[in-house]
Amino acid sequence: MADQWKEIARLKFTGDDFDDGILDVRALTEILCFRSIVQATARVLWLAANPGRKQLPDHFDERIFLGFRTLRSDSVEVPIEARVVNPEKLLLWNDQDPASLAANLAYETFDSAGRHRDLPQRFTRQLLPEYAKLGQGLPHGAGFAIAVPTKPPIPVTQAERDWLSDRRERDYEDHLDVVGRVLSVDVERKTLAIQTDQDRRIEIGYEPDREQEAIGALSAYETARVQLRGRCVRKPGGELRQVIAVEGLDFFPDGEPERDPNAPSIEEKILEMFREVPEEEWERVPSDLSTRLDYYLYGADDS
Repeated sequence: MADQWKEIARLKFTGDDFDDGILDVRALTEILCFRSIVQATARVLWLAANPGRKQLPDHFDERIFLGFRTLRSDSVEVPIEARVVNPEKLLLWNDQDPASLAANLAYETFDSAGRHRDLPQRFTRQLLPEYAKLGQGLPHGAGFAIAVPTKPPIPVTQAERDWLSDRRERDYEDHLDVVGRVLSVDVERKTLAIQTDQDRRIEIGYEPDREQEAIGALSAYETARVQLRGRCVRKPGGELRQVIAVEGLDFFPDGEPERDPNAPSIEEKILEMFREVPEEEWERVPSDLSTRLDYYLYGADDS
């Protein structure tokens, strides 16, 4: 799939400061804010689409370029285009590019805020701080709206920002994936407590056939580890309130879980970095770089 520019959204500015098609330079703050929203949302979507990966592809943000080349209409409409560099490994569900999906999720989120409906399913709480900023830097009396292809513009006002900010003050559901030590085992209640670095103590139930593993991990407290995966509820500040679903419970008598076999090797990561460099950049590398490295790094002459 070749790199190409594609319109993903339109930002519309209205008010006296945008008469006659003039873009008030203060609007650049909102364009940059929208860029941050797209990049942050794309990161969340990529990780959701690749649950076996713990890290994003190298230089993920740098591979998503946003820009605009024209201004349209008297009230100033800015068509935002995206170009994804080497998009093959960044594609998400149904081969969709992350920039377009991120812009659409942003649109759905502000639409939900305006209608006071539940946030979209793929939206995560960690995005709220970025979203609540959009439109804050505009001059008094200015209007702002966002549109995506095939959908009409929707306003982004203080009301939407307040509604999103309010979501930050509530408990929220989150994914839980932690490794820790077995702190205690209650064989009557069939519960065990796990001590982790992130959450000091987590108490969960276990199936009767896992009892010997739990007791063994407690006996080998110094070396044994347990990995817990599931869903939890956290307080607004991120502190764990309770575990609501256990999806996986694995015991490791000899220490930490093994390295993810699907994770790329260091050689693969280096090769990926090389592939991400555009051909025109390689052409700019001096042919004598290996023999005159000090000169190109520090300006030192050959003597």
